[in-house]
Amino acid sequence: SDIRFKNPEKSSRELDGLYDRGYFHGTNSGYPASGYRDSHPQWTPWLDLIGTIKPSGMLIDLGCAYGYLVQESRQRGYQAIGLDISSHALAQEPELAPWRGRANLERLPLQSRSADIVTLFDVLEHLHNPKKALAEAVRILKPEGLLVGATPDPIYFEGNEETHFTERPPSFWIKAIEDLGLTVHFRFSVEPYNF
Repeated sequence: SDIRFKNPEKSSRELDGLYDRGYFHGTNSGYPASGYRDSHPQWTPWLDLIGTIKPSGMLIDLGCAYGYLVQESRQRGYQAIGLDISSHALAQEPELAPWRGRANLERLPLQSRSADIVTLFDVLEHLHNPKKALAEAVRILKPEGLLVGATPDPIYFEGNEETHFTERPPSFWIKAIEDLGLTVHFRFSVEPYNF
């Protein structure tokens, strides 16, 4: 069935403006006023899990924000880069600038089969066409590659964020990923709503 959006589709420029300083400091998001730098996800448990499956290779973080997952991945020996739509996010942490770039995740500027690992953490719900972004993620993934991500289950997610255009239950994401030819293994994260 067709995806119905909470808001009309926005252009890349409009999305860039939506994910500005205010977003990363809680104006139109669940981040605290102190900002994303102080409250970003902890990547160690995820990288420990990824490392048991793919201990090395090219990791591409889609929706990388300030680039902390890219940074920690590189510290662990991965070749890692990140892409995000937000100019504000990409202007933060200038020492990470060489490994981050700006892109609309529905049209990735990367070669097919270039990544061993693609991550999509807390980004699918922010996309107008997440199935297209998932298809792009699979396109850049090498055979036997690993796609890892998280998105809130709207049944348990109590937030009401204007930037969440596409919240769907886990069954939707499982089918969308299986339709792209991948095998799905799922779990819930520390937060009961995080699938």
